[in-house]
Amino acid sequence: MLVAAVAIATLLGFFGQDMAYWLNENISGAIKPVYYLSVITLISLALFLTVIVYMYVGYRRQRIKKDQFYIFFPVTLTLTILVSSWSVFVLAMWWG
Repeated sequence: MLVAAVAIATLLGFFGQDMAYWLNENISGAIKPVYYLSVITLISLALFLTVIVYMYVGYRRQRIKKDQFYIFFPVTLTLTILVSSWSVFVLAMWWG
């Protein structure tokens, strides 16, 4: 479940701009693509934050083993920083 959430958050973060254009063309032309991109970016950030918090709480409650935590947490944190930085940069450029 956590891997799927990270994968979805990564896809939303990297391809949010394309998704915003697609939503604008196929769903509603009345809403500007920048608003779609804002929502997509927020969903991506929320998914990443949820996974990180869930992993930490699972580790503290001993539901996630120490060796698994020490492998997956830094990988997830690094991916979160890279993808979120990119998606926030793209969003800032869209807002001008």
